[in-house]
Amino acid sequence: DTPEPTRSVAFSPDGGLLVAGLFDGTVHFFSTDRWTRVGSPLEAHAGYVTSTVFSPDGRMLATAGADGTTALWDVETHKPIGTSVTVEPDTNITAAFSPDGSHLFTVSTGGQGVRLDASPESWKRRACLVAGRDLTAREWEDALPDRPYEAVCSGN
Repeated sequence: DTPEPTRSVAFSPDGGLLVAGLFDGTVHFFSTDRWTRVGSPLEAHAGYVTSTVFSPDGRMLATAGADGTTALWDVETHKPIGTSVTVEPDTNITAAFSPDGSHLFTVSTGGQGVRLDASPESWKRRACLVAGRDLTAREWEDALPDRPYEAVCSGN
């Protein structure tokens, strides 16, 4: 039971969840065990949700919207992973993970495409290279407010 028409649906790899992307830009999670909602809806896009896809390991959800953006979400916490990425403003976007889950590919109806690195380990390595050091506790809090601080560059 959803308040708006549904544009996109996807099952998690284990079949335990179904997500529905709605015309109002939200994404709802449902347990397939009892067909009940799980958690609060994601406020995913400014336009309707055009694509929902789980990573092969089921830990991430990618959404894409008619606002021309794509976003990654942590399935367990329902929190965004980073910020949304504009592929092409105000166009419909579709998204798909590579079979190994290492990349997210997005394509717009206008013909623009983006390949995003979807590996948290790769993101950590890149952050260490750019900063040349571990993030401070304050920098970590600004970037990852819902995750406990950890020094990720040590030993890289």
